[in-house]
Amino acid sequence: VYTVRLPKMNIGVGIYVHIVPMVVGCAILALSILLLARAILSRTKPSGETAEMSDQNRVSFYFTLVLFLLYALLIESVGFIIMTLLYLIIQINLLSMGQKRRQLIIVGVSVITTIVIYILFDKVLTLFLPSGVLG
Repeated sequence: VYTVRLPKMNIGVGIYVHIVPMVVGCAILALSILLLARAILSRTKPSGETAEMSDQNRVSFYFTLVLFLLYALLIESVGFIIMTLLYLIIQINLLSMGQKRRQLIIVGVSVITTIVIYILFDKVLTLFLPSGVLG
């Protein structure tokens, strides 16, 4: 979605900068749809202990979907740094349900990941991410 905001710079052979991320995004979307369709078509009825795990996975899936939609809706107004940090902390906790969680490590990984991504986009690629309330 954000690829249309990239500058319309020609890289020499008639290909513009925004084309490659757009193609990669479309390919990922298409492959995700294929994987989802394959999973739905090959679904079997779980029984016993597996049924409990299936319910947990279903809840995780819907919660992840809602979390990602909130992230996408709020990133412009709240900002990249705050939203990414919150998203990563919540998502890592969600994915590690049922396991021993060390919150300090989760927060540390989230902070480092957010900073690295911000520096990569801001300093290396010179693409500005939404600053939101911090900007």
